[in-house]
Amino acid sequence: WALCRIDSPASATALVELLDGKSPKLLLPILHSVALRQISDGRGATEALLKHKSPAVRRVAAQALGRFGGPKQIRPILDSFGDAGSDRYLNHALTYALIEIGRRHDTLDFVSKAACFDRNDTRLRSTALELLAERPDAIPQSIDRLRAAWSGVETLESNPPEFLSVLIASWHEHTAIQQLISEWYGGASRLDLAKQVYLADHLNQFYPIGAHEDRVRVIDA
Repeated sequence: WALCRIDSPASATALVELLDGKSPKLLLPILHSVALRQISDGRGATEALLKHKSPAVRRVAAQALGRFGGPKQIRPILDSFGDAGSDRYLNHALTYALIEIGRRHDTLDFVSKAACFDRNDTRLRSTALELLAERPDAIPQSIDRLRAAWSGVETLESNPPEFLSVLIASWHEHTAIQQLISEWYGGASRLDLAKQVYLADHLNQFYPIGAHEDRVRVIDA
C-alpha cells in the first residue's frame, strides 16, 4: 500500500512489474492503484490477468481496464466472456468495462460489427447496441444491416433482430434513416402482412400523428 501511495515514475514502474505476481492479496490493491493512476504501461499486464485463476483477480482486472484501458483491450475483454461462465459478477465487470472504454474511445468498428451484429452472446449484443445507439455517425455503415434485418421479417412469427427497432428509434431523426423508413412505407400496400404489421406496430416512434393516420389507412387497406 505504501508503494501505491507514492506518486512517482519509479513507483509506477515498480507497480507494473508487480502485476506479474501470483498472489491475489498483492494483485488486488496494485490493480486498483494502476487503474486509479492511469498507468498506461500496465495495460498489457492487467489484460493478462483476465486469465488469472482467481475469480476476484479477473473481476478487478476487468474493472481496472474499464477505468484505464483502450481500444486494444477490447478483444481480450470480449474473449474473456467465454471463460466467465455463470459468474455474474465477472460478466458485469466485463460488460461495464466495454461500456466505459466505448465511451472514452472511438470503438465504432467494435460496436457496429464485432458485437452488435455478428456475435451470438446476448450480453455483448446488448452492450454494443447501447453504445451504437448513441453514435449516429455509425448510420452509413449500418444501413445495409438494417435493410437485411427488414428483409428477414417474413412471417407474423418472425422476431426481427433487436437492433432493428432500437436503432431505428434512436436514429429516426436523421435524414438517412427517414429515407429508409420512407422506402418501406412507400410500398406498404404491396408488402407481406408481417411487414405491414411491423410497420403499424412501430409507427408512433417515427412519425407524427398526421402522417401516421395516412399510413395506417394504407396498411389497413
